[in-house]
Amino acid sequence: EVMMRFTADEYALVALSNSGYRIDPLGRLVLAPLDGSSAARDLATPTGRPSYVWPLEHAPRAGRALFGLFDPNASENGLFAADLAGSAPVPLGSPQHALSTVTGLALRAADELALFVSDQAAGGRQELFAVPADGSRALRRLHPALPLGGDVDGAFRVSPDGARVVFRADAELDEVFELYVTRVADGVVTKLSGSMVAGGDVALPFENEASFWISPDGARVVFLADRELDGVTELWSVPLDGSAAPVRLHAPLADTRDAVGAARFTPDGARVVFAAELGAEGVFELLSAPADGGGPTLVLSAPFPPG
Repeated sequence: EVMMRFTADEYALVALSNSGYRIDPLGRLVLAPLDGSSAARDLATPTGRPSYVWPLEHAPRAGRALFGLFDPNASENGLFAADLAGSAPVPLGSPQHALSTVTGLALRAADELALFVSDQAAGGRQELFAVPADGSRALRRLHPALPLGGDVDGAFRVSPDGARVVFRADAELDEVFELYVTRVADGVVTKLSGSMVAGGDVALPFENEASFWISPDGARVVFLADRELDGVTELWSVPLDGSAAPVRLHAPLADTRDAVGAARFTPDGARVVFAAELGAEGVFELLSAPADGGGPTLVLSAPFPPG
């Protein structure tokens, strides 16, 4: 796995890790000049041993690289910060536990607030946290305590203004995953997905991409869920502040059909483009619907060939 971030003075921060990190961690975090004028420099892990390094963000004003660290031989794992000038990395937020992992990380550019999902405060329970990149304030959780077995998915999304975070979690009943939004300022949480049929869930992330999307103006969220018929994934839209119930963006699907696992807002946020089986089973079409559900769904393409 490779993750890169770039600095303003033309350096590349590169995190290199293998995928079997809990068994054989072989990772590095390096800083390399883009012009090749000097050798890449390791931003060493606190133990100096090979470790799994993922995910990664760059905080330019703090002069730091932020990264998740997993070293099976260390007493502390979780979110760390490495000074690009070369000082040893330090834990960012505490407490941390020996087997903690970071499963999601974003940086709010305006104030370099790190938003991340980790089980470093309660081993085995993934939660959503905020902490300044410079470590000037204490770690704080952005939601109430989760029930036994509850977890937050690492694939979350931050609103365009940075004021809210949308996340998927089984925050009320173990293994029932619903959609929530939290205010970063005070951690007040609102459920967005509404009530769901027994067995229903907001869809799983796919290859670390969340199954929900925030409009460019920050007004709405669309998400994939089997809200009304267990096992039939449909596309829903809801105000970001949770002020109204979700609305479906297409005609109800039959019990053998699923909306495809991706959707995108148009640049003005007025419409959502997605693919779904609305006709024959196994035949997908490209569709467009008003983001608020207040108009007809338009077919944009001829049916795709089966498969």
